[in-house]
Amino acid sequence: LHPAAVSSDSTQQPVLTQGETSIRPMRDAETDSHLQGNRGSVAGSFNWFSLTSNFWHRSRAGGAFIDGSFFLIGGEIDSATYGTSRARTVEVFDPFTLTWRASLVEMPIGVSNISGGVAAVDDNIYVFGGWKEDSTRSNAIQVYNGTTDSWSIHATAMPEAIYGCVAVAVGQNRIFVCGGSKNACLGGAGTGNAYFFDTLTGTITLTTPMTAARFLHSADVE
Repeated sequence: LHPAAVSSDSTQQPVLTQGETSIRPMRDAETDSHLQGNRGSVAGSFNWFSLTSNFWHRSRAGGAFIDGSFFLIGGEIDSATYGTSRARTVEVFDPFTLTWRASLVEMPIGVSNISGGVAAVDDNIYVFGGWKEDSTRSNAIQVYNGTTDSWSIHATAMPEAIYGCVAVAVGQNRIFVCGGSKNACLGGAGTGNAYFFDTLTGTITLTTPMTAARFLHSADVE
């Protein structure tokens, strides 16, 4: 069961200690008594229900699962409320306790329009490109380690600065990245370019392009 987060009206920021950065593995939904009341009447179905609100309500963010916890990354926030228009703090949702906690470190380059451009391999979450606070595109590959709660900018940059691409982990140690926009402003035509990123060698390789250019799209792997 991967419950979805809901936006928050609260601007209160959490008080955290280093001890709060541990990750709790996901439990089997069949054994989670606190979730049983949310099952639908049809076998194997579930009903929608509201969860605990996260700390920073944001749009066009990205996210990925590590060891059963959901990591919410980047996105656009209200600059009048938060003093910046990009969310740099990672928020982590625990589906077992239905609670949120926040990272102790900030994202090196705050970006939005990364809804599909985030993928996890082992304990690392990779963020490809994005739309920066100065209204320019990023070509950086940012890496967040969920175990050590640390960020780095990968030595390998993307061949082109884009936002709104899709990144999906495929096989072992490979991420498929496709689409996105290369425009100097939000909107406009997308790109059909596609790449494979190898997390072991740090190399990114151009592959067969998509049949249609697109951005702010989504994808998944069975």
